[in-house]
Amino acid sequence: MESQWLAGFDKQVITPADWQKKPYYLAGYGRGVRATGVLDDIFVRCVFLKDPAGGDGAALAAVDCVGLCNKDVNEIRSDVRKQLGEGISVNIMATHVHASPDTQGLWGKGLRCGINKNHMKRVKAAAAQCIVNSVRGAKPGKLFYGKVLTEHMILDNRLPFVHDDHLARLRFQPDDGSAEVYILNIGCHPELLGDKNTRISADWPAYCGKTISEAAGAEFIFINGAVGAITSEGLSEVYDGKLEGEPTMKAYGKKMGEYALSITGEVPVGPGLCVNRVERILPVVNKTFALASRLKLVKNDVIKVDAIDYKKAITTEVSLMKIGQLKVLFVPGELFPEVALGGFFTAEESAAVRHARRGGNPDFRPCQ
Repeated sequence: MESQWLAGFDKQVITPADWQKKPYYLAGYGRGVRATGVLDDIFVRCVFLKDPAGGDGAALAAVDCVGLCNKDVNEIRSDVRKQLGEGISVNIMATHVHASPDTQGLWGKGLRCGINKNHMKRVKAAAAQCIVNSVRGAKPGKLFYGKVLTEHMILDNRLPFVHDDHLARLRFQPDDGSAEVYILNIGCHPELLGDKNTRISADWPAYCGKTISEAAGAEFIFINGAVGAITSEGLSEVYDGKLEGEPTMKAYGKKMGEYALSITGEVPVGPGLCVNRVERILPVVNKTFALASRLKLVKNDVIKVDAIDYKKAITTEVSLMKIGQLKVLFVPGELFPEVALGGFFTAEESAAVRHARRGGNPDFRPCQ
């Protein structure tokens, strides 16, 4: 099989070194939870893919954080363009880990923004450098795709209980015999340390990657999937205090890494790469969010618009990447699996009808 791909990889540590001196509020649980230590480093990881037959290629960067607003993503893109010029598709994703410093402003103490400005500068600078390094370090090799069905790993917490138990893997094998790169995709919240944790961590994906590195000497990047209401097996027991968060999380990460290593029957990924990105304007109807933006608690830019039904909006985006015979959809926020896979309730099975049957407001009916 001839080499059909160029790929590069880089990673940058973004763990704050001054967490003992400056407040870093952990994102994803209660407000005002200040970090009291570091369990493991958090990173930006990036893989760059290019079809040698044509095109500028695409960079996929994953940040160990709870989320990034569109404004931050575009600032990273601008920095990359200054160093590499136009052309390369830059795609930034969050692993959605709940044990990382706040990067959205929602988890500060009281009415204060939870973002540490120095940390945000560190994240954005590291992300841009990581992307640039992955592009400049690209080398020829082969790309393979495979997936495996995981068992007793993932839970869906909300009706209609739809989720994908598969772990998908793209594996880049460089021609020069250097370390392979595993690009992993599975939809599951990295929050297994639980809400009592106060240490900075990348949660179970870090130990998934450690397992892969120790067994295969490979680098890895974790790209989260449709994660709305999707959690790990054992999380409720961690919340209830029946299981201890750290050993449960580490064992889970190790098991997920073993699944990633167990994939067989891979298929070569054929040539062809393109990314189509579209921006969309979404109405801001949540008054709390609008107020938080005005108070600078969150970084999303709320813009004024002259629409009939709403006067404020935010900009977001959706992208579709075609890589060989594969298609990958990049969706902002926490996509519910039923949106991607199907499984919605019918009108008669909807929450409104169930609410009415339980004695709720009988005038509250689903839209027809």
